[in-house]
Amino acid sequence: MSYDDLWQHAVRIEELAMEMALDEKGFVLVDGQYVSMRDGNPVPAEIIAFVRSDFEGLAEMFAPFLNLPDPAALTPCMSNFEKPRS
Repeated sequence: MSYDDLWQHAVRIEELAMEMALDEKGFVLVDGQYVSMRDGNPVPAEIIAFVRSDFEGLAEMFAPFLNLPDPAALTPCMSNFEKPRS
């Protein structure tokens, strides 16, 4: 994975965490509406928002890594460490 891909992966992790939390609560998406697997009733949007709020901003945890230098750019510096010292 490249640094360019990192943000897309971070966003996907956030989405999957939200989906898993809703699934664990027994809520499934049917025709654009979350319904309870217990009774088949629609789940109020406020409850869905509350469950999702636990994971909002999860992708932001990856932001500090987006500006790291390309490891390939460090190769010249690393080669200095590989040379024997006299």
